[in-house]
Amino acid sequence: MGKSRGGLSTKIHAAVDALGNPVRLVLTPGQASEYGAAPALLEGFSPQAVLGDKGYDSTALRDMIQAAGAEPVIPPKKNRLARIEVDWHCYQDRNLVDGSCQGICRL
Repeated sequence: MGKSRGGLSTKIHAAVDALGNPVRLVLTPGQASEYGAAPALLEGFSPQAVLGDKGYDSTALRDMIQAAGAEPVIPPKKNRLARIEVDWHCYQDRNLVDGSCQGICRL
């Protein structure tokens, strides 16, 4: 549990297979950043693509995903200076896990 302006909260981060079946869940405090949970989600997997919302946008995380041989499918934050291409067709698959969970790793 983490403490935020709204009270106690928790974020659920999930790695799922191509059908949306969960293969790993990571819990973090509500105030923690999304990309801090990403290494634990990816550890031991060889995904084809890693999908996430703007909260997962960081150069370090993109580099880690690419080093693992996967494509980062993460829209850029508004304050990002460099233009980032996103496979929006692939990004639509994020709805398999979106809602109560924060991230997706498609294997």
